[in-house]
Amino acid sequence: MFRVVSIFLLCLFLAACGSDSSSYSTTPAAGQASPPNPPSGSSDNGQNHGGTANRPAPTPPPAAQTYQIHLSWEPPTSRENGDPLPMGEIASYLIVGFMENSNHNLDNPEIQVRIDDGGATEHILEVYAPGTYHLAMAAVDHNGLQSELSNIVEVRVQ
Repeated sequence: MFRVVSIFLLCLFLAACGSDSSSYSTTPAAGQASPPNPPSGSSDNGQNHGGTANRPAPTPPPAAQTYQIHLSWEPPTSRENGDPLPMGEIASYLIVGFMENSNHNLDNPEIQVRIDDGGATEHILEVYAPGTYHLAMAAVDHNGLQSELSNIVEVRVQ
């Protein structure tokens, strides 16, 4: 059985860079609402009269903050045994990862994204917390054969 080549040149570009060239920052996902303003004072001057008529409506919780990591790669051109791998034989890609200091690793990832487009060369990954992420990917051919994972790439999200 042939396996898909696992070597990818995985370049990470983030939506915005911080002023320190050794760190990266990301931006909230487009369309995210800002948190609501705290409710203004009520007409009862701080006194509770036992009714609900003068109480403001409950404030809904703010929308979850997301951060975007822009991933790009060059598809493999040969299988692990050296045979050519035409682009049309790649069915999908699998991105796996975990956040540093979590109870996860690449064998038990908290991030698992399947890209069902073998012609893809980029993907925007959304994460919900700042921190350092460890990411790797694999290619899958039309026979379901999956390559070994690529080298791990470390990304700092601020």
